[in-house]
Formats: sequence, structure tokens, C-alpha cells
Amino acid sequence: MSKKNDEYIQLPPLHRDTEGIAVRAIWEFTKLSDEERKRVHAELKAIVNKENVEKFEEPSDYRKIKSEEVKAFEETISSMIRDLVFEASDIACWVFAKKYVNGWTLEQMIEDMPHAFKFIVAMNTLFEQHMEPASEEEFKN
Repeated sequence: MSKKNDEYIQLPPLHRDTEGIAVRAIWEFTKLSDEERKRVHAELKAIVNKENVEKFEEPSDYRKIKSEEVKAFEETISSMIRDLVFEASDIACWVFAKKYVNGWTLEQMIEDMPHAFKFIVAMNTLFEQHMEPASEEEFKN
């Protein structure tokens, strides 16, 4: 990008249904310098490929960046994590209620919410591994 065009950035075409929080994260990423984007991309790629995930340390050159410069990016990432935790908790509660309150089968849950197929299967498996059936005595107490 030439110096003349450094003051302007443009997002690529995005699908109309792209969530606002994702657009905001892309926007903040786009505002990073080329060098910073390459560094972030390399680290994300390493995490996805599970390279050095166990011994991840904050790079010392990040400490040189002023907090004001990354505040919007931090807020966006925090918001995304909060939303992911909320959605995961919501679906986990939904799976619990459908399975143990309504008596649905795994197939019924997947049929009702096919877009969450993997999560439903995972939660169903966890519940089956860690939930003990209630005894008659527990219901009486």
C-alpha cells in the first residue's frame, strides 16, 4: 500500500448475514499495520495447527504497543469470547433440558437444531459420562 493510500482501508465484500461482532473484529484486524497483521496471522495459524500451544508466551514486542492502540481490538475479542461462552452455555442448558426434562433422544435434538450438531453431540456425550441417574430416594428427599 502506498503512503498516499495508507489513510484509507476497505473491507472485502462480506456476506449480508455476517454478524456485527465478526465485522468489528475484521475491521480492527484490518486497521493493524502489515507487519502486525502478518504476526497475528502467523500466531493464529500456529494455534490452529496446535504448534507451541502449550508453551505460548506473550511476545516481548507486544509490550511496546501502547494500550490505547489495541484497546478496541481487545474489547472486540473480549466481546466475542463473552458471546461464545454465553452461546455455549445456552446450548448446553438446552441440551440438558431436552435430554433430561423432555426425554428427547440425540437424534431429536439434532433434528431440532442441526446447525449445532457437533456441539449437541459433545454435550450429550459429556452429560452421559458425568451425570448419574437419579435414584428413587433422591426424588423423595
